This record gives sequence, structure tokens and C-alpha cells, in this order.
Amino acid sequence: MGPSGSGKSFHMNSVVRQLWEQNTDIVMVDTGNSYEGLCEYVGGKYIAYTEDKPITMNPSTSASGS
Repeated sequence: MGPSGSGKSFHMNSVVRQLWEQNTDIVMVDTGNSYEGLCEYVGGKYIAYTEDKPITMNPSTSASGS
């Protein structure tokens, strides 16, 4: 881990984009909204979580339900 501004999210955006280009199913937990733009760009589903609006999910299933 590095300090804020050291490129962690930038690097992971690149890794995730490469995985997406290989048709890999990707599930991420994003606590800082760093990946919302990439999710929108690739047509993914971004689910916002707040204490007032909690969510649950099964990471063993893909977004397509298969």
C-alpha cells in the first residue's frame, strides 16, 4: 500500500480494464468510488452502498445470473 496519490487506483483501473478486455467477470468492492467511472465506461453495474442504504450480494454469481 502506498500513500494517497501514489497511483494505486490508477494501476488497478488498468489491471481491471485488461481483465475486462479478456471477458473476465469482475466483482469489486470500492470504498472510495475510484472505479465508478471505469464501471460506467465498460457498461458494468455500479451499486452504491451507504449505511442508510445497505446492500447484500453473493460474489459467487455473475451479474448475468450464471
